[in-house]
Amino acid sequence: MIDTGAVALGEIGGGDTLGGGGVCYNLLPKTIELKTGKRINPSQAEQLMWAVLGRYIDPSVSDPQKVEKVIEEIGLKGLLSVDEAIKVILRDAYAPVETGRDGIREAADLAVQYDIPIIIHNAAGCKEVVFEVARKLGSRLIAAHSSHATFTQEEIAVNIQKLKDLGAVIDVCCGDYFIAKNLCPADYLEVTLNLIENGLADLISTDFMAGNWDPLLLIVKKVVEEERMSLPKLLAMLSCNVAKAIPKLAPNTGFIEEGKTGDLVILNPNDISKVEHVLINGIPVVANGQIKAPKANWLWF
Repeated sequence: MIDTGAVALGEIGGGDTLGGGGVCYNLLPKTIELKTGKRINPSQAEQLMWAVLGRYIDPSVSDPQKVEKVIEEIGLKGLLSVDEAIKVILRDAYAPVETGRDGIREAADLAVQYDIPIIIHNAAGCKEVVFEVARKLGSRLIAAHSSHATFTQEEIAVNIQKLKDLGAVIDVCCGDYFIAKNLCPADYLEVTLNLIENGLADLISTDFMAGNWDPLLLIVKKVVEEERMSLPKLLAMLSCNVAKAIPKLAPNTGFIEEGKTGDLVILNPNDISKVEHVLINGIPVVANGQIKAPKANWLWF
C-alpha cells in the first residue's frame, strides 16, 4: 500500500479490540440482549466491563462482588449470573486485547522501517503500549483522541505531556458532545477545551462515535465563544498542522499561500460552525451553503 501511495498507517487499534467504545455500544449490548432479552446502554456496558477488567483492561483486577453489584444496578439481577457476566466480558471485550496491543507494536516497527506517520488509538486499554512505542516513533506518532474518556480526567494532561516530551503529535477528539450526547461524558468536554486552551493539543479530529460524531467546527465555535484560543490557531489544528503531521497527505494544501492549490473553505462570519463556500482547485463547488459541483465525481472526469 505504501508503494501505491499510502501516506500514513492507522488508526492502529480501536474500541472493538482494546476494550473501548466499540465493545460498549456494539458487542456487549448485543451479546447480553441475546442472553437475557434485555438491552443495556453503552454506559451500563462500560460499568460491567470495568467491574471485570478495570479501566486499563486487565483481567487480574476482576472483582466478583463489584460485578454482582453492577449487575443489580443495571437491572440484570436474576437474568445474568456473575460467572456468566465475567465469561461474556472475557470473550467479547478481553479476547482481542493482547493481539491489539501487539498490533500497535508491529505497526510502530513498520512506521520506523518505512519512515511514515502512524495514527494510534490512544486510550486507557493501551496506555502503556503507546508510551512504549512513542520512545521509538517520536514525531511519527499521532496519538489519536488523547482526551479519551477511558482515561481519568486527572491523568489526561499528564499522559499528553509525557507523549509530547517524546515528540508525539497530540490529537483530541470532538466526540458527540453537542448533537447525539450519547457516548462522551459531558464533563470530558471541559477537559478537551482545557487541553486546547493550554496548548496541549496539536490536532482536532473526530472519532466514530457509533456513526454520530460531531462536526469539527462545533468544537471550534465553542472554543472561540469562550475566548480560549484565537480562530486562526484553531483552524490551523484542522488544516496546516495536519499537513505538517502527515506531509504526503496534502503536499500542496493546508496553507493559504501563492502557488498552493486553491482548496478553500469559507465560514459564515456570524456562525463559524456553518460552511458558506467551498473552492476546490479554485473552482466553487459550494456557494451559499448549496452544492454546485456538476456531478459527484467531477474532479476525476
